[in-house]
Amino acid sequence: MELNLGQTGAKRQAWHSVSPRDALKLLIETHPNWQRDRMLREFRSLVGKDEKMTAAVIDYFFTNFYNYLTEPPEKPRDHEENVAIAIRAIENAIARQANIKLLELVFPNGKRLSECTGEQCRAYSSKFGGWLLKLSKLLKPKQTVGEKFGEEALRGIYDSVKAI
Repeated sequence: MELNLGQTGAKRQAWHSVSPRDALKLLIETHPNWQRDRMLREFRSLVGKDEKMTAAVIDYFFTNFYNYLTEPPEKPRDHEENVAIAIRAIENAIARQANIKLLELVFPNGKRLSECTGEQCRAYSSKFGGWLLKLSKLLKPKQTVGEKFGEEALRGIYDSVKAI
């Protein structure tokens, strides 16, 4: 087993007993009205007075730029690869939505679909889609969805209408 202690400058810099990052943060918090140039001068002065701080800054700089100059650059993606990535993201979003239980959907009347009657499904079909109209035709007017259908059967009705 190989232990990777990190290669990035920020990760390696965090190993030091002093933190240039914390020093800069403190300068910014202490002097929020200073301009960038003044902040840089003060930071340089602070780092220059502390040998450990100087070592941490040099380590950070060296690691980042050494890696930048010696490692091959990441290959830019072409259009087809970007499209494939977008399609996978869309498919994943659809798959997450498919996991929503239809019987648990809450309608404007405050009832879950499992508690809605054939009449209510017909009434909501113009607002929420033809699958509810198809569902309402499979129910008696006062019969609830949950009395007649389980989640799997309901998903089959939904999918059959959405596939058209």
